[in-house]
Amino acid sequence: FVAQAADDASRRVATFYSLNVCGAIAGSVAAGFVLLPWLGSRGALIAVSFVTLVSSLGLAYRLWHTAPNVAGFVSIVGPVAFLMASLNTIDPFADFARRQHRTDRVMWLGEGVQTTVSVHEQRQGTKVMYLDGMHQADDSRPSRLTHHRIGALPMMLHPDPRKVLVVGMGGGATPGAAAMFPGAQVDVVELSADVV
Repeated sequence: FVAQAADDASRRVATFYSLNVCGAIAGSVAAGFVLLPWLGSRGALIAVSFVTLVSSLGLAYRLWHTAPNVAGFVSIVGPVAFLMASLNTIDPFADFARRQHRTDRVMWLGEGVQTTVSVHEQRQGTKVMYLDGMHQADDSRPSRLTHHRIGALPMMLHPDPRKVLVVGMGGGATPGAAAMFPGAQVDVVELSADVV
């Protein structure tokens, strides 16, 4: 009898673990390739919250029939219902950009499949582009000078540069410097349309 119970328990644990792994894979594929591109981060958060709320209501209903418990019902459904109600006024990406850079003026926000892009103007007037919250480019004099040099150096070293490929648009200073050389045809490869 003990061996039978242990065998049954291990089978149930293995089944649950397999379902958990499959759910994690399906969830990441659905989020990355369906929900975020189709609904954006705000819409995806609302959709996931709705599924969580429905699941919570189902769990609460089942628990209620087993042993009615108002505190348990409120503890399961309350936080999810509050989150869904607050989503009418919250844009998670814009809220993050504002909180991360409190003194900046957010000039532009773009949420793409590959990355999220924001352009901020700092107090001193410098414009900065962030990709997924990380600094990518800015229009300060030292940064422009560095990126101009990156674009100009290979052009000066090559005896007759005609075709130029720059991988990554960034702030545009590197391809801009390469394009200033007469006769150069500059192509830029950029994965994110929002960067452009």
